[in-house]
Amino acid sequence: MHIDLPPGVLRLFADVRSAGGWPFVVGGAVRDAALGLPLKDIDVEVFGLAAQGLERLLGAHGRLDAVGQAFRVYKLSGVEGVDGALDVALPRRDSKVGPGHRGILVLGDPELPIDEAARRRDFTMNAMLFDPATGELHDPWDGRRDLEARVLRAVDPSTFGDDPLRALRAVQFAARYELEVEPATAALCAAMPLAELPPERVFVEIEKLLLKAEEPSRGLALLKAWGMLPVVAPELLPLEATPQDPAWHPEGDVWVHTLQVVDEAATLAADLAADRPRHLAVMLGALCHDLGKPAT
Repeated sequence: MHIDLPPGVLRLFADVRSAGGWPFVVGGAVRDAALGLPLKDIDVEVFGLAAQGLERLLGAHGRLDAVGQAFRVYKLSGVEGVDGALDVALPRRDSKVGPGHRGILVLGDPELPIDEAARRRDFTMNAMLFDPATGELHDPWDGRRDLEARVLRAVDPSTFGDDPLRALRAVQFAARYELEVEPATAALCAAMPLAELPPERVFVEIEKLLLKAEEPSRGLALLKAWGMLPVVAPELLPLEATPQDPAWHPEGDVWVHTLQVVDEAATLAADLAADRPRHLAVMLGALCHDLGKPAT
């Protein structure tokens, strides 16, 4: 595998290694590289350096903002060749301490083994690490194998359910990358307490489904199959029970019709990707265009 990193990132990695650290590209950038997709956001995980030393080193490479209270993720802006901010973090452990997406205690540990650091991630395809210095892909949970098989699989079934947001991430990932959800992972998703999630976090995942999937219907069908619609979009529930005149709609009920309209809109609105508000308005309009049919 090869990831063509911007020059500023390469300089940062060289300085981290000189300081005794071990930097990796992690998460979505590695996944997309494995799929042959263009490089977008770059997330970095640094092993072997304590937080204070890492913070000092990062400050020499751009404007540094730290987010998070118990555990800090460093947003590094002004890196040559990077649009926006570079996310840099230490390896970390997660533990469930309360309900919902926010009820997870995160502790950084720069000495954490690679396989344990990757264990906290949601899906195997997101648990790969790439070392640009050696060109080596570290894949302790067989994410590349699952990508090649077009399978979405949880990394650790025993902790996957700690974060109910992962069920919605499964929905949009399965649609965007046209993946089959492994049965045990699907069962975990269907059992998630989505009502614990704040509405704005739910909407972020639905927005990704509508704007990034070529066929958003794949994700909408999963929401229905996994019993998520009552929490996520109860307005869509009556559509399946609403028949249509077969002379005008031979495809079937309003739910089937809506899925077809959303997919057609995704194709027609693809050229709006640079205008996010307009793109989102078109996709939400397609999703909601027949909500009045059940009542009328």
